[in-house]
Amino acid sequence: MTADVLSFVAMALFDAQRSGLGAVLDMDEKYFSQHFAHLYDCEGTIQRFYKCSDGKWLFIGVNNKHSLFSLFKQLQIDSQLEHDTSDEKISATLAERLKQQPQSYWTNKITDLCVTAI
Repeated sequence: MTADVLSFVAMALFDAQRSGLGAVLDMDEKYFSQHFAHLYDCEGTIQRFYKCSDGKWLFIGVNNKHSLFSLFKQLQIDSQLEHDTSDEKISATLAERLKQQPQSYWTNKITDLCVTAI
């Protein structure tokens, strides 16, 4: 961890010990990016909000090809996309597909992946 992160944690622990209260550390991702970059270093990484036909939103988080292909199957997306896993192409395809049904339809259909109704 960087010195900044360790400083934040040390200050929070010191304050918690002094006050007896907990603390929330709200830090920018830049403090962690270098340590967790490998988690996002794969094609097919999707973490986005998508608008559904009823105007409500879904958050979809997929960070590996196996989960991505499972999502394609559940959404009945053409398997041709499996060969073009650029994030832009996938995001555009998902946006087009997800806007065809209401949020409740998708939350009931996609059950084994990181999908959150917003």
